[in-house]
Amino acid sequence: MRTRTGRGRHHRPAPGPGGAICVQRGFETGARRCTGAVSISVKARVRAVPNFLACLHATRHLMDAQDANPAPARFKKLQAEVLKARALLSFAPASGRSARFLDAKSGWGQFQAEPAKELSRQRGRPDLRELVLARHVVLYAHSERDVVLLSIRHERQLAYQLPRPSAWDGIAAPSSLGSQPTRGAQ
Repeated sequence: MRTRTGRGRHHRPAPGPGGAICVQRGFETGARRCTGAVSISVKARVRAVPNFLACLHATRHLMDAQDANPAPARFKKLQAEVLKARALLSFAPASGRSARFLDAKSGWGQFQAEPAKELSRQRGRPDLRELVLARHVVLYAHSERDVVLLSIRHERQLAYQLPRPSAWDGIAAPSSLGSQPTRGAQ
C-alpha cells in the first residue's frame, strides 16, 4: 500500500506499536515543515458465542409476543444496529463503556458479575465492556485483536443472560449475526 503525502512524495506505511499501521504525513508551509503520524487500527476479529445468538432469538420472540405486526421491522432495525456495532468493534474494540455491573457493591450484584469475570479470565480477554445501542446493550469481552459478543439485553432488563464457560468453545461466525432466525427456533 502506498500513500501520498505533501507535494508528490510517496512512501510505504510503517508498522507501529501494537500492530497498527502508522502513516507518516507531511506538508510544507513556507520555510516550516510539519509532520505527524496517524495510527490506523488493524481490524479485530469479532465473533459471538451461541448465547449471544440465543439472546437475539429470545428478543425476536419477545417482539413477536408484544405485537406481531411491527416485530419484523423492529428486529430488522436491531440487526442493523448489531451489524453497525460489529463494524465499530472491529475497528475499535475498546469503544464501549466499562461494564457497569462489574462494580456492584451488593452481594447479589457481585454474584451476578462473577460468571462474567470468570469467562473473561478463562479466555484471556481481560476487558469486559458494554456497547449501548438504541434500546439494547451488548456485553462483550475483548483483547487488542479479538472481540467476543457475550450477551445482549434490553435497556430495561436488570441482568444479562450469561453463557456458561463451556459456551466459549462454540463461537459463532460473524456472518451469522445478520441472519434472521426461523420462527419457533430456540
